[in-house]
Amino acid sequence: TTDGSGGNSGGSVVLERPTLPVLDPTNPNPNNDACNNKVAGEVNWAAVQTEVSSFKNHCEKLSDYNFFVDPTDPSQNIHSNAKVAPYDMNTELFTDYASKYRFVVMPENASADYMAQETLQFPVGTVLIKTFALPIDTSSRGINNEEIIETRLLIKRSGGWVALPYVWNADYSDAQLTAAPKNIERTVTHDGVELTFDYVVPGRDQCTLCHNVSDDITDPTGKVQTAGFSPIGPKARHLNGDYSYATGVENQLTYWADNDLLANLPDLALVDAVPVFSADAGLVSTDLVELQDYAKGYLDINCAHCHRAEGKANSTSLLLPYWLPYEGNEVSHGKCKTSLTSTKADTVIDLVPGDADASLIHYRMNITSGEVMPELGRSLVHKEGVKLIRDWINALPSEPCT
Repeated sequence: TTDGSGGNSGGSVVLERPTLPVLDPTNPNPNNDACNNKVAGEVNWAAVQTEVSSFKNHCEKLSDYNFFVDPTDPSQNIHSNAKVAPYDMNTELFTDYASKYRFVVMPENASADYMAQETLQFPVGTVLIKTFALPIDTSSRGINNEEIIETRLLIKRSGGWVALPYVWNADYSDAQLTAAPKNIERTVTHDGVELTFDYVVPGRDQCTLCHNVSDDITDPTGKVQTAGFSPIGPKARHLNGDYSYATGVENQLTYWADNDLLANLPDLALVDAVPVFSADAGLVSTDLVELQDYAKGYLDINCAHCHRAEGKANSTSLLLPYWLPYEGNEVSHGKCKTSLTSTKADTVIDLVPGDADASLIHYRMNITSGEVMPELGRSLVHKEGVKLIRDWINALPSEPCT
């Protein structure tokens, strides 16, 4: 059980959680003096922006950055000496039914720049904060009904993005930087069924497996996303939806633009929008056009960071960006295409129109060991996401693959 203010374990399970090391009070962070420069009520910009020579020299504790007004509650209230917006995405990147609490934090004199297809161009000093919390039961979400597991930081420094995973300790007083992957056995009730699994906190070297793009990419705006590490989620099409702010419900892109977090936003009518898909409720539809739009949005956020021309899985020729139309690019979406990587499934065809059971995309999403897709980030099958892709494939006009 826990008695911290940050989460609730459900009342009977003793949580095995990492414990922060006892630090020398005369030199609280010997690896990085900037981590010790906290000022009450302010984000520690020195800790955010200071370049370091090795992973161990990053701040050891999440609290060193002093982001949160209540350091035990990473779900709300960032200190005000920064531009800040909480945000969400229209379709989730699935992580074992975890809730995610996201913030973008920027220096007061900086803004992101709009990109039509690629990740928004964020200024140096930007921090993308994402906290993962496991609900006791997905029918009753909210931080008071959830166990906070980890907070991941993506920090853009002058040398590029760095990814820093922090795992929360036993009493929810702080979170500790971790280099190696951690498997934490947990149980979540979803749709009335108890699901026991290993929640996996990624190691420091695993983040680049999904976040890396191999080549410079010229966006339709004419701006270039440079090769290397890049965030996945904060693209305009994933943010083009409503969010319930303290001041009321507003489109996220409009809010960012109105609050100087985003420059050069065009008319919203010209901006793609991935449809809003509930990770818990899914979608019930028989309309092919609707199913395809939702399916492409789901594949875009969960798969296309690797399955694109500049991604890790480009050699498979299975390309799934939302902005690439299915019509005219059917083979790129897997239609009747023999997989180059699968050796264990009964099928080797990525997508058989009208037959999800014969389609490798559906098979690999619907397993928890072996040739799992996505390769990282989940231990459970996302029942609602699998149903969406299954319904879409089955709704496609049947066509034999020979």
